[in-house]
Amino acid sequence: MSKIIFLSIFFIFYGLYSQSQNIDGICSEADLFGIPVDNNQITYHKYAPVLQLKKRYASFEEVKNRTPEELLISQMSVQNNKWLAYNFENDIKWKEEQFKRITSQDPEKNYIELIRKITYQINGTNYSILRLKIYDDRKSKPATLSLMASCNKGKWAFVKNKTRSPLEFLMSNLNLQYLDKTLENEDSDNSRFNELIKSSWRSNRLSPTNIYRIIGDNMLVNDGTLDKVYERANPSSQQTEFQEYHENFVFTKNTINVNYLIPLTDQEFCYYFPNQLSQFDSKSIAQLIEYLENENINQEGKKPTIFPIHKFRYRQDNKVFVIVKYSIRLENEEAKIKTEVFDYNRGRYKVQNEINPVNSNLKYLLNVAKSDFIIQISNGENNADYPEVNALKPETKDANEILNLKELIQVITNNSSSLEKYLNN
Repeated sequence: MSKIIFLSIFFIFYGLYSQSQNIDGICSEADLFGIPVDNNQITYHKYAPVLQLKKRYASFEEVKNRTPEELLISQMSVQNNKWLAYNFENDIKWKEEQFKRITSQDPEKNYIELIRKITYQINGTNYSILRLKIYDDRKSKPATLSLMASCNKGKWAFVKNKTRSPLEFLMSNLNLQYLDKTLENEDSDNSRFNELIKSSWRSNRLSPTNIYRIIGDNMLVNDGTLDKVYERANPSSQQTEFQEYHENFVFTKNTINVNYLIPLTDQEFCYYFPNQLSQFDSKSIAQLIEYLENENINQEGKKPTIFPIHKFRYRQDNKVFVIVKYSIRLENEEAKIKTEVFDYNRGRYKVQNEINPVNSNLKYLLNVAKSDFIIQISNGENNADYPEVNALKPETKDANEILNLKELIQVITNNSSSLEKYLNN
């Protein structure tokens, strides 16, 4: 799978013009970095029996979103874009006809069944992946899918990423019987699938990314050996027992030890170089250069020369962070290298002085590493010109070629001598 086996980095080339200097940049939006779930654990919940959500809120005043289940009820009741934005913590828009459709639905024919749930934490933030069936009276059969949500200050909201995580993929694509067998490390009635389960469990620890990658490749090849395990080819059996929603609904849960990296959301890595022939524009980096120029005007009112070296952008908790390494040169002074973390909101940059652990690690990496190092350690293919970097990839990557950010920092620290020529632009 092109998104699953990351063989190479694909870049977007652009240029910008600023301060009488021409700068070109090359960017990649591939998933480069990930962070492990807290305590290397996830919790697998089974709604026992299946939880039917037919409840509706009459008005926005009833909405609390204190749990993922309440969030789903809120979404089934949504009546306007303000309410919708509250559920997503994002300014998304629907047409009026979509709200009319929801408010006119018969809850007995249009509802959700909650079947399984996975929960975990990243840096103390709670996340949930829900496997559910959606019943729509316009469709001949229910749709099975997975949704992801996160909790911020006691309020749950949906998370929309460009790509689906391995656990989201497994939750929505595996027949329920085989999903349970995978997460509970039990044999199924499919010998080929049992091999995949065994290869993904080592020392009582599950690697969801490993089985995700193999199953994804098999879906592309479609040799028929695993057709039975897919929900699309072999829909899960209909449940016969249900419980209605109430605050004390019944479920079982099982804590699972995992080796699992969560890719940072909406990643983009760019590096820059001078090119006097460049005639193109990049609005975001031009805004950043202008911001840094204005923030560093000297006593005579003269702006410094700013040249970006490389930049990393991602989103967390519905905030966009940008970490930038750049050179700054004031008149009659030598250029200095700085690395800073910014909050980027509505086209405006703001320096972050108090930074979270992820930003701290990213700031360290972008500060000490040359652009070539970041490009080559990220690349799924080895470059013979970078043997020292190639040797470190097995220590820092998961089965889907995502770099463990924490381990990468440790590897750089432990191998600073052998990596000297790749560090400190």
